[in-house]
Amino acid sequence: RLYYIGDEGREYIKAFRAEGEMTAPYAEILQKARIRTFVEALEDSKVLMLEFSDLEKLAKGHECWNQIRLAIAEHLYIQKEQKEFDLLQLSASERYQSFLESHGHLVDRIPQYHIAAYLGITAVALSRIVKKLG
Repeated sequence: RLYYIGDEGREYIKAFRAEGEMTAPYAEILQKARIRTFVEALEDSKVLMLEFSDLEKLAKGHECWNQIRLAIAEHLYIQKEQKEFDLLQLSASERYQSFLESHGHLVDRIPQYHIAAYLGITAVALSRIVKKLG
């Protein structure tokens, strides 16, 4: 999971990633800004790490790496836009259904309180939604 910690200590979940997906505080890296995103593996994981500077060097030397960077950026942008739409336009129940469509393969692997936080609702509210849809 990728998340922020607010001034009051509350966690705000930004995204979930699964096998084969890239994860990084991409915007902060591009802006050369202070990293404010935390990354936590919710399961035992094997992680391949690549310094962003090394990715830039690869992209300068091989066009295919530019295509990979573009595909990653587009994928992350689409995910961000979908989450923004969901939070601004959908009810809590609809947000959960959207989550199931995009992350259904992870629903049994993520603690329900993390899913609730991602959806911007309480764990109790999510429990009610799950029971109602059940």
